[in-house]
Amino acid sequence: MEVPEILEKLSEASRLLEQISQDVSPEHRSSAFTAILTALLLQKSGSHLSKRVEPDVSDFIRKYGFRSFTDVVLGLAYFFLHSQGKNSFTVSEMREAYRITRRPEPANFNNLLDNLADKRLVKLLSQKKEGIKGWVISPKGEEYVEALMASQ
Repeated sequence: MEVPEILEKLSEASRLLEQISQDVSPEHRSSAFTAILTALLLQKSGSHLSKRVEPDVSDFIRKYGFRSFTDVVLGLAYFFLHSQGKNSFTVSEMREAYRITRRPEPANFNNLLDNLADKRLVKLLSQKKEGIKGWVISPKGEEYVEALMASQ
């Protein structure tokens, strides 16, 4: 588990602690916090996508019948932006989303994203995101996804 992930889990634990501090008697608060922190740290993670959105992203892709690699990648980018408020994504985040949706991955995400950039459906960020290339869906890419959604 990497530092940002640990910090996210500690932040979640802190929010839960605040909530239980009002609901749990003072003599049980320490035990409750320890149990919450242990459970959060033991959760299998490895992505920036939280467990609570996994069914949502799968349902979104399935609901609109995205099938081609182009449609799925743009659909996921659209979902990241509009459902999670994430302006950008990396190839590893896209791979994790594919894993969650149980879709076969493209042979080469970078080539696919380069082709989508040539069509102006996505844009490569000028600055790297955490040392890794980051991508954003373009307005044209959003229109493409919205047209697919409207046709369903």
